Amino acid sequence: MKSAMLEVILWLKQRFKRCLVPLRWKPSGCKPGSYAAEFLGAFRLPPKADRPDYGPALIVKFRTDAGEEPSAIVSEQPTLETPAGGFWQRMLGRPLRPEEAIDWADFEGQKFLVVVVTNRSGTGTTIGDVTRM
Repeated sequence: MKSAMLEVILWLKQRFKRCLVPLRWKPSGCKPGSYAAEFLGAFRLPPKADRPDYGPALIVKFRTDAGEEPSAIVSEQPTLETPAGGFWQRMLGRPLRPEEAIDWADFEGQKFLVVVVTNRSGTGTTIGDVTRM
């Protein structure tokens, strides 16, 4: 598992020269709850060779006022029918427009209310909801 995480980190470093924060792959360390948090960025994840049915994904990262970094993995291609579509709409504060291109760098540094929940497998936490502040 650690070698796979290291491969992801190395791939991301090669793929993206400029990152606002060092990208460490780990489950969200926040306990479930609501937090005021700064948006750090949305970073592409490499496709999973063992799961070709999964589409392109992003890891979305925030930093709470306490320095914790909750994160979530969402589809890179959100639609109104997917949870990722709702996530992005709440970040935008409005509905998605058809074929809309979103530059997530525009959100860097902005504050959001982030709700952290236990993930589906019960092994960690993820972002369950996000609201503009």
